[in-house]
Amino acid sequence: MATPLPLDNLIELWKTDAPVNHTEPGLELLKVPNLHAKYVEQHALHSRALREAKFAYNAIRRLRSDYYMGHLSAKELSDYGWTPFLFKIGRDLEPYLQADPEVHARSVIVGQHEDALTFLDKVVKELNNRSFELRGYMDYLRWSNGQN
Repeated sequence: MATPLPLDNLIELWKTDAPVNHTEPGLELLKVPNLHAKYVEQHALHSRALREAKFAYNAIRRLRSDYYMGHLSAKELSDYGWTPFLFKIGRDLEPYLQADPEVHARSVIVGQHEDALTFLDKVVKELNNRSFELRGYMDYLRWSNGQN
């Protein structure tokens, strides 16, 4: 199964795919479906990975909430390799969860997939527009050469 490419790789890939050879608009028009398929596939892979990352984020957030509230058993603490949290924090867990390295690590992964999806949305939109732009350019060339 294919894996989603990191955003930096997608950007570099797009830098090679984005330029249009205006001397051969017909050939460029034929490339659009393949480019579209390539980036839509990455979009689908990142969408799936984002769902999985959000699930993992919510799971670790819940587990760490239980940890900070003292709801984990000694066995559970031992299984995770955690020491008991020694402070009573009341109900305001948010500052602890926001500063928690494990929750943060999952949050970063969610953000990476969200950033990649934003980028891919823009690439796919550009590719959708490219077909119209190339057809318009070809019509202009026919018109400028006296062909209607």
